Amino acid sequence: IGVDGGGSIRTPAALCGVVGLKGTFGRLSGVGGKTPGDPGRGISCTQTGPIASSVRDASITFALTAGPDPKYPYGLNQPIIDLENLDNSNLRGIRVGVDWRYLRHSS
Repeated sequence: IGVDGGGSIRTPAALCGVVGLKGTFGRLSGVGGKTPGDPGRGISCTQTGPIASSVRDASITFALTAGPDPKYPYGLNQPIIDLENLDNSNLRGIRVGVDWRYLRHSS
């Protein structure tokens, strides 16, 4: 588990060949860590997230740590993450959104 506000999980993970995931605000509790987003310290762009050897392991870690925490009011209304189809590799019916305004001029 790491804390990311500007790439502190994602960049080292990418450089070390592992997976790093910065959670969305309120998804993982910031209580107990040094996260500036802790209740009482104010809201921050710093979020907690897993570092793992695979996307599957990061998904499982994220799901297990993403439950509501009564001490962390920002995350109380988050839906439960369902791992039922975790190993399903069939992408039929999956839609991906692309905002072409940002990609047309990228080259």
